[in-house]
Amino acid sequence: MLSLNSTSKSGYGSTSDDHLGCDRGNIHSINRERKNEKHEDRYAVKLFWLFGGLVMVMLLISISTNGTKIEGTELSSIGVLQLGKQNTPCDCINDDVSPCKSLMLLRHAKSSWKNSYFVDDINRRLSTKGIAVAHEVGKDLHHMNLKLPELVLSSPSIRTEETLNIVLGEWTLGSLSHDHKNAKKINIKNLSRQHNKKLNMKLKEMNVGVQYLDALYALSDEGYLPHLATMIDRSAHGGSPNRVLIVGHNPAMEKLLNEVTPTAQQQFSAGGFFDICFPGLSAWNDLNQAGHQKSGVTSLVLPREK
Repeated sequence: MLSLNSTSKSGYGSTSDDHLGCDRGNIHSINRERKNEKHEDRYAVKLFWLFGGLVMVMLLISISTNGTKIEGTELSSIGVLQLGKQNTPCDCINDDVSPCKSLMLLRHAKSSWKNSYFVDDINRRLSTKGIAVAHEVGKDLHHMNLKLPELVLSSPSIRTEETLNIVLGEWTLGSLSHDHKNAKKINIKNLSRQHNKKLNMKLKEMNVGVQYLDALYALSDEGYLPHLATMIDRSAHGGSPNRVLIVGHNPAMEKLLNEVTPTAQQQFSAGGFFDICFPGLSAWNDLNQAGHQKSGVTSLVLPREK
């Protein structure tokens, strides 16, 4: 009995161990397969995200490259033209298209608020940073050999006058040296006097007329567009110049920029420069007419992005 029971137990136990061994082997095999499947799934997911990331990077690089070049020169978007918004060459620059008008916009560079309680707003001067930015913009325009405007209309404020003097000086003469470290020591009035005669002779030689209009200061909150054609017409004595530069203040400058171009909510930073062309526009009075509203094509934005 004991032997039988023992044998029986032994035989029963031996048979059970064989089955358990097989079951354990199957379980290990299944677990290995599941682990392999999970590993393969994770690997596939990683490859998917890696490939997707590479595609996005290539797409962004392509958009950025195509959107910031004009005639071989890389230009800036300075937070004004966002990625993907193209800078399209303006044929007005080279007079290749007729009729065509080019509207250049220059906002005064950053001004100083030092002693602002004792200085009238119209008399505030440029800050150190503003002086540097104005020089940079003027030098870029000179190096690009961009055609000068036929007519310049500027606000009579000190900061717009200083910005214009520096930009036009660098643009036309290309000889205004600037030491960024010692910018505070620069006397803008003396700088203007030193180059005033030479600059005026150059502007006269290039048939560039410069006028300071009180309206460009007075309308800085209201906006410029409703009065733009009238200001140009009166200043040009009935003529219709193809290239006009407006030097003014925000919010009017930013408002004008967004009124004449299709891109919405563009920002106009201090010292910023835009060149906008209007293919097919023969008279400034037509700027608000159907077919020309928001038809401006931005061809150049300065200063360059560092």
